[in-house]
Amino acid sequence: GARLGGIVIRGGGGGRPAGPVPVEVDQARSLYKTWRAQASADDVLPELYLLSVLQDHGYIDEMLPMAQEMLRRQPDTPEVRDLAQWVQMRVNSPR
Repeated sequence: GARLGGIVIRGGGGGRPAGPVPVEVDQARSLYKTWRAQASADDVLPELYLLSVLQDHGYIDEMLPMAQEMLRRQPDTPEVRDLAQWVQMRVNSPR
């Protein structure tokens, strides 16, 4: 797989569901962009929101960039670190 910031990202392992993107995921992505533009630099709620929608719909691989973004914005928050670690484990676990 591709390497991104020292993290190996495996492709083709069912990281996203087959078929068309659900409306909810499209809406969440677009809401995220709007929200992100208005949120403060250290606010991780927009990422958390999109991450939860992606998880609900099985878009595991797309959760990692959100988790990394949250970590970048709040590197010292234990909950954010735990979440990023959990997402990393999900992405790397066999599917």
